[in-house]
Amino acid sequence: MGSVKIGVGAMIFYWLCLMLFILVSRENFLADGKVAALGLAVTGTVLFLWIGVGQARNRADLCVLPMSLTLGYLVAFHLTGLFGFHGLLRDAAFSMDYFLSLLRVAATVLSFNVMGTALFYLLIRRQKGDLRAKAG
Repeated sequence: MGSVKIGVGAMIFYWLCLMLFILVSRENFLADGKVAALGLAVTGTVLFLWIGVGQARNRADLCVLPMSLTLGYLVAFHLTGLFGFHGLLRDAAFSMDYFLSLLRVAATVLSFNVMGTALFYLLIRRQKGDLRAKAG
């Protein structure tokens, strides 16, 4: 259940980052703002993965975590299109091309989330193992 809560929190965070990116990209004098918004999104993803892996009680939580973060990103993208930036959903005519492009984005985001989950799992497990060895 913790992974689902993290996914909902990530969805809100991604939505805010997408809104910030679009607003900043409309202004010419804020050229560095795009990089900052992307950096904020990547940093937030890393934090969500670290917290999610650290709070995972079992392997099922670890499997749900990358999927909930990916779903959160996809929902945030569509919410951004619904609330003010309709150009994002211009191609959303429920065509096969739209679903294929959505599948490609989901696969890319999911693969990064799975790799991050695996990396943090190994790091946290090693860290806990080192602490147990020092205590024993």
